[in-house]
Amino acid sequence: MDASLLSIFLPIVVVGIIGGFAAWVLCDARSHEHDDRPVVATFFGWTVDRSSTWAALCLVLFVAAFPLYLVARRESD
Repeated sequence: MDASLLSIFLPIVVVGIIGGFAAWVLCDARSHEHDDRPVVATFFGWTVDRSSTWAALCLVLFVAAFPLYLVARRESD
């Protein structure tokens, strides 16, 4: 694969993968809310407890938010 094609397709693949993880977080957090076990985390005085907020954070700040979601999810079980 030539470098110009790689520079075009790599960002698309990365965004697709992150989008897929964010979609999974949204579905998973909604299922926890439906079971009355919301995934909740508080950091720096800010509480995240809604599925849409979790998904948005994972979409924008994936490197920090996704591991935080997994830890908070484990604690909610």
